[in-house]
Amino acid sequence: MDSASSGHGQGRYSYISANPISRFRWGDGDFAEEFGGAFRAWRNRFRASVIAGGAPFQGGAIGYMSYDAAKIWMRDFRSRHPDSADDTIEFALYDTVMAFDHFERRLTIYSAGLPGPDKAPDKALAQQRIRAFAEVVEHQDDQSKEIIESSTDWSLSSDQAKYVDHVAAVREAILDGEIYQANIASLWVRKAPSQTSAFHDYLELRKQTQAPFSAFGTFAGRTLSSLSPERLVSMTSEGNVRAEPIKGTARRSTDPERDRDIARALARSEKDRAENIMIVDLLRNDLSRVCQPESVIVSRLCDLEKLPNLHHLVSTIEGQLAPACDVLDLLGAVFPGGSVTGA
Repeated sequence: MDSASSGHGQGRYSYISANPISRFRWGDGDFAEEFGGAFRAWRNRFRASVIAGGAPFQGGAIGYMSYDAAKIWMRDFRSRHPDSADDTIEFALYDTVMAFDHFERRLTIYSAGLPGPDKAPDKALAQQRIRAFAEVVEHQDDQSKEIIESSTDWSLSSDQAKYVDHVAAVREAILDGEIYQANIASLWVRKAPSQTSAFHDYLELRKQTQAPFSAFGTFAGRTLSSLSPERLVSMTSEGNVRAEPIKGTARRSTDPERDRDIARALARSEKDRAENIMIVDLLRNDLSRVCQPESVIVSRLCDLEKLPNLHHLVSTIEGQLAPACDVLDLLGAVFPGGSVTGA
C-alpha cells in the first residue's frame, strides 16, 4: 500500500507485507447471503492488540472486491462482464508489515506472531518474523532499475460504436428519471509476460501518476495495480466514519500563473460543484443507513486539493457508526462508490 504522493495530507504512511498466514475467497458461485457470516467468522479467528502511537496499520487483512461484489448487497445487480475472474472477493491476512513514515522518515516492522499456540499471539514467533523481514530488506537489490520486458499490445473491450450506444443509453435513462449521471468505463486488456513485468509497469506508471492511495499486490490468479487519489471510506477503531469523494478534476500546469488560473476555474465551475454535491447527498444517505441518527455531517464541501499532476474538488462526510453495525455493514452501505458509478 503505497503513498506515492507522500506530500499529500493522507499520504503519510506506506506499507509492505508478504507471506499471508490465511486467505479468504468468495467466488461467483457462492451464495451472497452467506458472505457476511463467512467473512466475520474468518476475521474473528485472528485477534491481536496494536501498539499505541504506532502506524495506523500494523497487520491485518489486505485484499480486493471486484465491482461484481455489489451483488452481495444489491439483489437486482447483474454483471456486465461475464468474462470476469471467478473470485469476486479475496482477502489475505498479513501478520507482519513494514510501515514507512514519510513525514518522519522512519521505518518500522510490526508482527503480532499469529497464529501462535491456541491461535493466540506468540512473541517469539513475532520476533522471528521481524528478523526475517529485516534481513530480506537489508539484502534486497534495487530491481526497479532493471530493464524488464513489457508488453504494449493493449486491446480495448469496447469499440467506438458501442461507446456511442452506451452514451445514448445513459442519456435516455437520465431523461426517464432513472439516474442523474453515470460513469461509462471501458476495459483495456493485455497479457503480461510475468508478475515481475507487472511490477515494472506499476513503477513506470507511478512515476507519471503520483497518488496517495496507490497499491500493488499479487493474489490467486491475478495481479492488481492501483493508482487512486481517492479512498472510498475509512473507519477508526472508535467507529468514526469518513468518506471523501472526489468530483471535479483538472490537469495542473507547469506554469505557476496558468496553474492558479486552472485551480480558480475548477473551484468556480458550476458543473463540477453540482456533480460533487450530488455525490455528497448520495453518501449522506448511504452513511445514514449505518450511522447513529443525526451524526452524519458534511464537514467540508467542494474544497480544492492539489496533487502533483491534478487539481481536485473534494468533500468530506463524517458520521459515528451505530452500535449494531460493523465495518462490513459500512462497506455494504457505500459499495460500489457513487463517485465511480454515478447516481
